[in-house]
Amino acid sequence: MNQILEQMSKSLLRNSLSRSCFEQKRDFNSNRAVVTRVKRNLFSRLYPTTLVNPDGSTVRIKYPTPRILVKLPLDFTKLDSEMQRKIRLLRQPTGVKEKKQEIKVAFDPLKYVKNRK
Repeated sequence: MNQILEQMSKSLLRNSLSRSCFEQKRDFNSNRAVVTRVKRNLFSRLYPTTLVNPDGSTVRIKYPTPRILVKLPLDFTKLDSEMQRKIRLLRQPTGVKEKKQEIKVAFDPLKYVKNRK
């Protein structure tokens, strides 16, 4: 009887060890199963971006939205009159582009139909 109990305990022990080795541990948290979108205004990721200062120098920064380049505006009051004139000219809209003329082709498909008898 003792032998039967020992064999049963060994087999139970062996089965319980094998199950515990192959069981997967699940980490449940709030992002495991999302039914709707993640409702955040600010995201933790920051993207590498080049910042261009008004004097033309560049600095590498981390920016919350994915952009390649961020250009800071010029202080128009601190510029000399010649630079102000150049920037005003650059900011003005260019001249009106000419509309392309439509070419009408007089094609008569009935001219190429063969008469069948």
